[in-house]
Amino acid sequence: MKRIAIAGFQHETNTFSPGETTLTNFVRQGAWPALTRGNDIFEVFKNLNIPISGFINNCPHNLEPILWAMAEPGGYVTEDTFETISDEIVEGIASLNPDGVYLDLHGAMVTEKFDDAEAELLRRIREKMGYAFPISISLDLHANISRALFDYASVISIYRTYPHIDFAQTGRRASILLDRVFAGPLAKAFRQGDHLVPITAQSTEFDPARLLYARLPEFSSVSVDLAMGFPTADIPDCGPSIVSYADLQTDADNNADQLLEFLNAEECQFDSRLLSAEQAVKHAMGSSGPVVI
Repeated sequence: MKRIAIAGFQHETNTFSPGETTLTNFVRQGAWPALTRGNDIFEVFKNLNIPISGFINNCPHNLEPILWAMAEPGGYVTEDTFETISDEIVEGIASLNPDGVYLDLHGAMVTEKFDDAEAELLRRIREKMGYAFPISISLDLHANISRALFDYASVISIYRTYPHIDFAQTGRRASILLDRVFAGPLAKAFRQGDHLVPITAQSTEFDPARLLYARLPEFSSVSVDLAMGFPTADIPDCGPSIVSYADLQTDADNNADQLLEFLNAEECQFDSRLLSAEQAVKHAMGSSGPVVI
């Protein structure tokens, strides 16, 4: 049985949003639990539909919790906030010297210094722990995945629903993927789409996203995932990305290429489906059920 460090650091950054996201925003409780440290993580996240909860419930190894922190979506994360939380995570991992780590991340955190804050966090972990150290991360469906983030992570699992209902399932898959890393060499492939997908067109309850995500289990490989991206982060890597893992490099590449082909073929079908105010009111007046505008 191995020793696994676990931590979480999440923020969905809208770079157009006024104001900043500070440490106070992570410390206090909002729609998500407040900043939680150490063994309190086991109690606070017990049986919640949150990725770290799914990882804890599925992982068969000894877990060493460091901290979990999330702030509501907003403007840039301040540099001192990023440094404070990142340092605690990195130093916590280094002091524990575990066999691997799981990180519950979002994938769209931006600071004024780092376009891809998660990649910088993983870079610092690699600097301390080495490039063979197993790192499993889970990401939001809206993650902005750069080549650096993909390279620094040993394996990545991504939400497959929007609205998000598979948080814990994603954490569970992160646990399974980490065990696969422990079992031996794993081939990996990364692809990015050449277009942006509006947030309002990303719902997996409607095509084409519904069709694309329904295809993921069809791939005969270790894992294939798709992130739609978060364009309002307004960074170079804010479009859709594909991560593919397999026993053989040819399989990892072929699966990534095939999913990218599917994605590109559906580009023109990503209709935001928004109505004008007049159309929305007309539609609401003709409805017999609950209406939200």
